[in-house]
Amino acid sequence: MSEDFFNILLLTGVIHGFLFVIIPILLKNKIGKPIWLLNGLVFFMSLNNLQAWLTENNYFSSLFYVKNLVIPWYMLVAPFFFTFVIFYLNVQKKVFSYLKLAMIFFCIEILIRTVLIVYSYANVLDSFLIESYTTYEEFFNMFFTIYVFYKSYLLIFKQKELHSYVLSYTSFKWLKQFMFFGGVVVLLWIFAVVANSFSGDINKAYSYYPLRLSSSILIYWIGYQGLIRYNLMIDRISIREEINKTNINKTIKIVKPNIKDSKHLKTFEEIEFYIKKHKRYLDPLFGLHNLAVEIGLSDSQLSKIINIYSSYNFSDYINKLRVEYARNLLIDNNYKDYTIIAIGLECGFNSKSTFYTAFKKFTSQTPTVYKKSNLKNS
Repeated sequence: MSEDFFNILLLTGVIHGFLFVIIPILLKNKIGKPIWLLNGLVFFMSLNNLQAWLTENNYFSSLFYVKNLVIPWYMLVAPFFFTFVIFYLNVQKKVFSYLKLAMIFFCIEILIRTVLIVYSYANVLDSFLIESYTTYEEFFNMFFTIYVFYKSYLLIFKQKELHSYVLSYTSFKWLKQFMFFGGVVVLLWIFAVVANSFSGDINKAYSYYPLRLSSSILIYWIGYQGLIRYNLMIDRISIREEINKTNINKTIKIVKPNIKDSKHLKTFEEIEFYIKKHKRYLDPLFGLHNLAVEIGLSDSQLSKIINIYSSYNFSDYINKLRVEYARNLLIDNNYKDYTIIAIGLECGFNSKSTFYTAFKKFTSQTPTVYKKSNLKNS
């Protein structure tokens, strides 16, 4: 793979990163602190890659000060991510953020480099000192990044007592994937630093270029996962708060067959009342066994009663309740600004596909078509 191809991929990732930062600002929509932190992470990754691209293509070769002022944007990435996770989990008052400490280190490093450049330009110091300082600086930043990355790992994988707030709205799968991809980038960085420190003749195309490429890919991935996942969670929080203010549950009705003289009809009515009163269908993990334990019946008894008196198996019966609930939200102007997938997840479905499949099964329409044709006028 040629260096030109690497350069194209690198520059494309930089442009994408800057767009990722600019678009939410232009939209002026729901830019909370976690989004600013995520934007900062992507911004500094993009700046670092742009600086590398400009330097390696000799755009600063005639400018002594600019050429040697290699700003360590990369050392802010891990602290920004760690701080993002803290705010994402809503535990900023319980966990120390390393962002301020990183900013202090960042400013000190720029100051030291500036002093070295000034004295080297004045021939007071040998310019070789700048190169030596760059090596020590990168090793320091690498160890600092590894430490913060490790703290992020503990926060996401080990400190589960801090996850309760966010887990009621979203999953941790994407954050764990980020840690995996981020770990690959960190390993490539370690390889690049070590290789270029102890092997002076190594070609950068085999050391730093894989690092630039992997970080560019990570920017694309963050743009999809981070922004969408966070905004989806914010939508779900807002929807749940709005639901708690209203009593939309009363509009959900289940039409029961006209069966007379059945000894289990009253039991079914009690089961249905329990499910609707406690909104158990909104729990995506709610299953037949859960309900059987809660009301004191065996799984087989419960399944038989629901099959007979609702004309559905348990899964379809619960999904029908969820769809009815979703229908009310979709045509309510109070929820018109929320995404359809956020509404589906808040109604108990665990994915977009299961929501759309169930909704079409019981209404013969997709949620999107249903909303467009039935949204109540203001």
